[in-house]
Amino acid sequence: TNFITDALHRSGFRRSVGLCDGYTCAPRGFAFTLDIPKYLVHTRHAGLNHCGWVYKAETDGRDLMAELRTIPQDVAEKNLTTKHSESAQELLRFLDIFRLLGLYPALSGHQEPYFFHEECLADEQCGRHAHRSVEERSRANWDRLKAVLQHFDEAAADDVAKAHAGAHADLAIGVANALATDSGEEFPVNVPHGGAVPGFTPETVLEVYSRVTRQGFAPVAVPAFPKAIIAQQHHLAMVQQLLVQGILEKDRTLLLQAFLIHPFTKSFARARACFETMWREEQEFLGSYWTGERAS
Repeated sequence: TNFITDALHRSGFRRSVGLCDGYTCAPRGFAFTLDIPKYLVHTRHAGLNHCGWVYKAETDGRDLMAELRTIPQDVAEKNLTTKHSESAQELLRFLDIFRLLGLYPALSGHQEPYFFHEECLADEQCGRHAHRSVEERSRANWDRLKAVLQHFDEAAADDVAKAHAGAHADLAIGVANALATDSGEEFPVNVPHGGAVPGFTPETVLEVYSRVTRQGFAPVAVPAFPKAIIAQQHHLAMVQQLLVQGILEKDRTLLLQAFLIHPFTKSFARARACFETMWREEQEFLGSYWTGERAS
């Protein structure tokens, strides 16, 4: 979402915004680890889409950030393994990250490989990761969507809307309503943050809660991130910027640079091999776009 929003704004489409359903994941870790109902947890996060950080979590006046910081390890393990065994390992890892870095990862699964790369890679290679079931679910969702597009049916459309617990639809409708009614409600959106998040250039596209009116989106100020988190976010932001710039300028050199500095590749040879494989596939589908690219 942030890549596309970044590309749109760089291309002059300033009246655009990126929406992602990942905001529903943020309360999950607090609720499961502290053993409280998820619907009671209210969180605020900011940062790169899919890699943001929770800086505020509350329920009925309780500071859940403080509670999570002091929960005994054995209590956290019991809460997770007893009721949420399928998520226990991931959320215990997130608890470790939170205790060390000071903020809580906002999106389950997407941030884990940046801090537990070898473990996640081993899970993938051994077939222990959930990506296969995600792919199967995505195919089923797409089949339902195509059926609705071909022949509209109210019940089938409702079924499609419930994908990801309806979060995409809820956010899109809420934002559209706020734009239309000038309500000033605040929603998590991907926009150039304009200085709301300290430590980043104002034009950097981040996911940040913003006040939505007819005039557009006004990002809400965020407390300064710890230095280690700023460093991680800057690294990933540069990967994004190189990729977006490389695509818009049709520059293979910039694209390869992005692959080279990505934290997952870890070597020049692997970065080039991954890039060349994806480049060949790209030529099969969108080769006409790259005609006359500037770098060989």
